[in-house]
Amino acid sequence: MTESSRQPEPQLARSGAAVPSGRAAGRPPSRKQVERDLAVLERRLEALSRRQEALQRRQVELEETRRRQVELEKGRREVAEKLARAAAELSAAEAEARREADRLARTVAGLREALEKVRAIDESRWTKETYQRELSHALTTIEFARMEWNAAAREYPQLEGKSAERADSARPGIMERVEGVSFWTLARIGLGLTFPLWALGAIGLAIAAAVFLSR
Repeated sequence: MTESSRQPEPQLARSGAAVPSGRAAGRPPSRKQVERDLAVLERRLEALSRRQEALQRRQVELEETRRRQVELEKGRREVAEKLARAAAELSAAEAEARREADRLARTVAGLREALEKVRAIDESRWTKETYQRELSHALTTIEFARMEWNAAAREYPQLEGKSAERADSARPGIMERVEGVSFWTLARIGLGLTFPLWALGAIGLAIAAAVFLSR
């Protein structure tokens, strides 16, 4: 109910105030007048009580809205921080997993290539003339395969039944891969690698000599 829609209420009888017509000046209010004034006060108190209740409900609503706004702001900030941190950590873990997968793929490819070369050694095809060369080449293949195995075992200790925890050091270099290999083994490896070059050189010299002598 708005202020403009309220009906004017009769004025309370007060000492020295104007009295309704028919009431003698200076006479005390009658019982009927007191009851009427009391009814007016009661209506006013009821209206104030309803107004207070409405204001209290509005206060509760505003406080609940403020609490939810604070909860929204706090929750959004906390969740955003957690999501950002988790995304960064998992991105780093994903990158590391990909690098590890690449290392593992290279190691597997190296082992398979070494295995194919070892299985390709066929002594039944060796002839008397090529026996020493084929033997040197086979030994070189075996040594390279052993070096490939040693490198993989250092990278992944579980291959030898050790702990699966890998050292943080980088993949072993060539010096670490030949560590423990004897001098004569390295010499055979070098001979096996350079033999084709020596053979080509000897053939070239023979051809050059034949051409020179035929002139």
